[in-house]
Amino acid sequence: MPLHPVRALRAFEKWAVYFVGPINPPVRHSKARYIITATDYLIRWAEAEPVRDCSTLTAARLIFKNIISRFGCPLSLTSDQGTHFVSQTIAAFTKEFLIQHHKSGSITQGNSHAA
Repeated sequence: MPLHPVRALRAFEKWAVYFVGPINPPVRHSKARYIITATDYLIRWAEAEPVRDCSTLTAARLIFKNIISRFGCPLSLTSDQGTHFVSQTIAAFTKEFLIQHHKSGSITQGNSHAA
């Protein structure tokens, strides 16, 4: 349970994003070593995709391809403080799309929807 309850008024306005991995052995055909997940706070709709790396560009691509292009721009994203989410690229990306980016201190307590 999050330390502070996060309330969403509409579906797809608040998302939690998180990388899982590395996965051993990687998925054979794609050589994916990680899974990036995104979960809507209100209805708990989940998006997940196997990826080769856990980079900032991979995170931005998933947010655009699987969230923005399908459900519209969210009002906010919550992530852990991994270097792939705490970067100038993600800061510029969220600023461009007018998305508030909240960084939790711990995935298990502060961002339970992503896990």
